[in-house]
Amino acid sequence: MPRHLSTFLILSVTLPLRAAELPPVARWQLDRGHLTTRSIRPLAGRLKAAFTGPIKFSTNRKSGPTGTLELSGQSSPRQRFQVATDIGRASAILPTKQLTVSAWLRIDAAGEWSGFVSAVQDNGTYEKGWILGQHLSRFTFALCSTKTGKLTYLESPRLFETGHWYHVVGTYDGKRQKLFVDGQLQGESTAQSGPIAYPPKGVVTLGAYEDDNEYYPLVGALERVSIWDTALADRDVQRLFQQRSRKFPGITATRPQVVDWPTWNRDNQRTGVSEQPLKLPLVRQWTHRIPAPSPAWPDPARQDFWHRKQDLRARVTYDRVAHLVAAAGRVILGHSLTTRCGAWTWPPGRLVWTVTADGPVRLARQSPEPCAVRTRRRACLLRISGRWPPPLETTRCAATSLDRRQPEIDQRLAGQDRSVGRIRNRVLLRGVFPTQGVTRSLSVSATVPGLATNRLTVSAQGYLSRRSGRLFVTTGRDPAGSFVAELKRRGKGVGRELSRLPDDYRFAFVGAGDLRIGGANGHVAAFDRRGEKQVWSADVQGRAWSLAIAGGFLLSRLTRDRCRPWPDAGRLATSP
Repeated sequence: MPRHLSTFLILSVTLPLRAAELPPVARWQLDRGHLTTRSIRPLAGRLKAAFTGPIKFSTNRKSGPTGTLELSGQSSPRQRFQVATDIGRASAILPTKQLTVSAWLRIDAAGEWSGFVSAVQDNGTYEKGWILGQHLSRFTFALCSTKTGKLTYLESPRLFETGHWYHVVGTYDGKRQKLFVDGQLQGESTAQSGPIAYPPKGVVTLGAYEDDNEYYPLVGALERVSIWDTALADRDVQRLFQQRSRKFPGITATRPQVVDWPTWNRDNQRTGVSEQPLKLPLVRQWTHRIPAPSPAWPDPARQDFWHRKQDLRARVTYDRVAHLVAAAGRVILGHSLTTRCGAWTWPPGRLVWTVTADGPVRLARQSPEPCAVRTRRRACLLRISGRWPPPLETTRCAATSLDRRQPEIDQRLAGQDRSVGRIRNRVLLRGVFPTQGVTRSLSVSATVPGLATNRLTVSAQGYLSRRSGRLFVTTGRDPAGSFVAELKRRGKGVGRELSRLPDDYRFAFVGAGDLRIGGANGHVAAFDRRGEKQVWSADVQGRAWSLAIAGGFLLSRLTRDRCRPWPDAGRLATSP
């Protein structure tokens, strides 16, 4: 045998294909080009996906690949893509030792459950198989092995945004189960081990979560589904996303472009997570004392006798403390009792300026945009920055105009004692009770108000947030908020991350790099990103309702009238 030929053969053995280049055992392309009479022709494997129900294809190139099948999620007539009505006949494409399942999809509306691809039975205590889907606006991957006989559900910590494309992948190597979103690891578990346990009967379905007694379809689009009989490595999942992401406009999330902590929960998406890392341990630097706030609404009753409920938690929490805002070397606080808004330096906590309103200041201001504060009978607009007014200057919030060319115009807004006005995304809400008038105003800039105004039918109380190209506002005791208006699309957001910390840390939740920090009654603690391991803690006096991260500091606001910053010990090492 020639020498060069033997060398080639040796290399072909020692350099196997990368996992991402291995052919899948099954793959379906759900578009016009692969639709036969009433089935989807597979790109890999022998099993077609039988199709029933109405057919509709996408035509808008801006929303993704054209010709992709649109899924309506309607119950009658029902769309259904069944790979096998008998799960036993699908054994050739259902791995038992290792698994990777991948789906490229867009969700237009999210119910409690929906599936992308499933081979599962989850009927009470009987749990078998696996499913890739979503639960309550969080991507999920569930799997059952012979070891446990129970499904382990992995859920992404962040809420997804409707109307955008995602790449969701679940892997299992026989010992570790993982969930990926857009090439990034979102969760993992070692609860399962050994072969995958499949139910003796059931169906294999695309575009829905289906078992014997449940059917939860996807509403949106499912472009491609692939199954491997091996667990792809993390880098191979990332490579899969990078290879095909250009086919899907806007699939890469747009992160908020902010510095420090310029508004409540850092940005208008209310992510509450900063990319700025904190180096542990943190050391207390300074404490500022202010009087206790005066909340707009009382706590719920200790007991609801008629409904047999007790120890009810407060749900209106936006003004339990003056939430922290920090930017450009300033910490800015408003107060509902002193009716003041002031700025302090960090370090060492020196007062720079104060502004006095004639009523409670209940919500954190947004820097450097205009600020709206509560007056005694009205809401008043202020335009202030970190450097204005001059040091220790006190001014009254009187007839302040947004238009500097017409300072005599009174820009106060009618309201009630408990109303809160805020400017978010150049949007101002005014009023509390719909029967007495609640309106939304939109302006191009702070000097050109009145671009759009409409009347609302909800009681607007609390902070505004932008989600999936829509504007939401907190409505009293409903923290999820209510839809206010459509906004111009700015790309896919990163989504709000939900806390996975222990229940004791329910008062505040923020993130810094790979750390997640929670506020509890009597202490503040930092955990790893998955919320499983505590890596730092500090005792405080009272409940830590507000946390912020800026300039290497962790800032906390407590119910016992204190504001405390913990600086990065590597930068400002001091004794406690």
